[in-house]
Amino acid sequence: MRRKLSKYFNIYVVTALIGFFSFLYLFSFAFVISDVNSGSSRVMKQKLCEEQPKICYVSPKKSTQSTE
Repeated sequence: MRRKLSKYFNIYVVTALIGFFSFLYLFSFAFVISDVNSGSSRVMKQKLCEEQPKICYVSPKKSTQSTE
C-alpha cells in the first residue's frame, strides 16, 4: 500500500497545488468584486479627474449629438 501511495504521490501533490491556487484565485476575485461594489475605484478616478481634468476629458460622440 505504501509503495503504491508513493508511486502516485507527485500526482496528489500537483493536484493539491492546483486546487489550492484555484481557491486563492477565487478568493482574490471576491475581493475585486467587493472593491467594485464599494466604488473605491470610482472615487479614485474622480480624484484623478479633479486633479488632472485633461486626462479625463471625453469628447462628445457624433452619434449622440442632435442633427436637428
